[in-house]
Amino acid sequence: MKQTSRLASIDCFRGFAVLAMVLASYLFGTEALPAWLRHAPDGSLTAVDLGAPLFIIAISLTFGGALQRRWSRDGPARALWHFLRRALLLFVIGLTMALIQTLLGRNEGGVLWGVLQAIAIAIALTLLTLKLPPLARAAVGLALLAAYQFVVLRYWLPQVLAAPHGGLPGALGWASLLILGTACGDLFFRSPHRELALPAAGLLAVTGALALSRIIPISKPRISASYVLLAVGVSVLVFWVFHLLVDRLLWHPSWLAAPGKNPLLIYLLQYVLLGLLFVLPGIPRWYPQAPGWLITVQAASLVAIVIVLARFLERRRWILSL
Repeated sequence: MKQTSRLASIDCFRGFAVLAMVLASYLFGTEALPAWLRHAPDGSLTAVDLGAPLFIIAISLTFGGALQRRWSRDGPARALWHFLRRALLLFVIGLTMALIQTLLGRNEGGVLWGVLQAIAIAIALTLLTLKLPPLARAAVGLALLAAYQFVVLRYWLPQVLAAPHGGLPGALGWASLLILGTACGDLFFRSPHRELALPAAGLLAVTGALALSRIIPISKPRISASYVLLAVGVSVLVFWVFHLLVDRLLWHPSWLAAPGKNPLLIYLLQYVLLGLLFVLPGIPRWYPQAPGWLITVQAASLVAIVIVLARFLERRRWILSL
């Protein structure tokens, strides 16, 4: 996805999100890890569960501005078609990846669904709201989240829990996260008090999530309302830290920015690396049953290879932009 902001912190935040998902993808196939480094079951949360939201918030921060610029340059019809085409391509790529994972035996439930399909539907739904003012858009996102939560609890909970990332119904939860993220992004780029407004919005979302968790558990498997609010708040606060470090203190980690400039291609290539280096050899003690020390070495090596590959692609200007 093309960079739409000159802020170096955007690239670094995207890069951090991509590397977090790379690490989570690798860890998913291992058996020796403690529970706190795995996706949590329904009703609980681990840090790994925040990888996908970081990626989605990284998309949302510049989504509204990108649409506005293309809208002004190309007109409404062509602007909307550009992003709908992006969503369709993401959906097809996600479906292809799910098929490959099924063939490799890494899709235990056999459901052809993944994070890219969820993001694709979220993008399409978010397009309907992007011309609204940020506060009105946030209200729409909260209303969608409340409606989704009600319907899940009443009708869809078994289907949502049975599918990765909540399956098709769960895409409504991810859409609410993306919509709320775009409102935070517009608040950051347009508000004269953005240095205070963004962390205040993040803290408000975290506070709301913790209060709501008393009646609705924080759960990624069901993409609960408390989980979505917590994910928005934590992701926004992480970006704010990157903003302070990179834009204010002028810390420019090129190794982190490189994958952030080419996130979709890096995300796809890491699955190729994962398959070639760890899955296809088919040696249990090498990957799925590897001991803890080997998992640490392999995970660090995979992240390092991804960073080197990202910097190589950056120098060659090979960018996958949908």
